[in-house]
Amino acid sequence: MHADFVGPGEIFGELGLFDDTPRETAAIALEDSLICNSAELRNMNIQFFK
Repeated sequence: MHADFVGPGEIFGELGLFDDTPRETAAIALEDSLICNSAELRNMNIQFFK
């Protein structure tokens, strides 16, 4: 089942940062993509808001 497309600069799965539980969904990249774990994403947010 197709749910949605995520475009450049968009994120998904961010709720996992709050409840730290495994997700039950999957994603397929149609082109080169940047994949971050929660620690990397938090660090990017800290750098962005400096």
